[in-house]
Amino acid sequence: GVTVAVLDTGVDMDHPVLAHRLLAGYDFVDVDAIPEEEFNGLDDDRDGYVDEVAGHGTHIAGIVHLLAPDAMILPLRVLDSDGRGDSFVIAEAILYAAEQGAQVINLSLGTEVQSQFLNDVINQVAADGVLVVAAAGNLNANMEQYPAASTCAIAVTAVTSGKKKTEYASYGDWVTVAGPGQRIYSTFPGGQFAWWKGTSMATPFVSAEAALLLSEYPTLTLDQLALLIAGPTEAIRDRDYNDVLGTGRVNLGSSMAYLYNRLLPAWLDSPLAGCQTP
Repeated sequence: GVTVAVLDTGVDMDHPVLAHRLLAGYDFVDVDAIPEEEFNGLDDDRDGYVDEVAGHGTHIAGIVHLLAPDAMILPLRVLDSDGRGDSFVIAEAILYAAEQGAQVINLSLGTEVQSQFLNDVINQVAADGVLVVAAAGNLNANMEQYPAASTCAIAVTAVTSGKKKTEYASYGDWVTVAGPGQRIYSTFPGGQFAWWKGTSMATPFVSAEAALLLSEYPTLTLDQLALLIAGPTEAIRDRDYNDVLGTGRVNLGSSMAYLYNRLLPAWLDSPLAGCQTP
């Protein structure tokens, strides 16, 4: 009963694993009602790579489905096959997702440039109880990535299976939590599957966790949801980055245990306590 919006490069709408859980969606790049992944065979951004991000959205949607198999996925295409997008278009898609009933919005994308308009839109949907989860970035630097660093968003970085920072993951005191981000196996266009890595892949683990928590207890407030995600995490085992990878690696089992016992982690403030709505 929970809808997770995936704002990305689109989704393989006919993928046999995903098709029965996909809502109609929308393509904000081509401005039509078909948010299908596109491989155009061109190096549009002239970086020497062709369609280097094509398939990204399908991979993200597959991770959401893996963890929250009964959630509905709303695919919204906001990036082209080279991963390029526009903050205003993304902001428009966030508003659209909220209007379509999405309770969780997954943004496995970002930029170092802060957009006040995009920030205001995230504040607006947060005021309506919609959780925005965004990737911290793959810069291997303490450089804020937006919209992840927005006050009203959950910022997700990536760790290895050994709970250490991946070689590429961004970090900082603006990061909320960490998720698995190394060698993640998920769906890929053409009915296929593929391995991928990045904070992009860590982000839908958190979005799916939020969907599961909401499915069990639909009346959770945004603060309660954030506490349940960021409170009962597993400690990072990387002394060089212990304090800059959020509260730890997310632990779905612990979060659900808190929920079943109708408890909240004993924090004074939730990660979204400073979120100011317009």
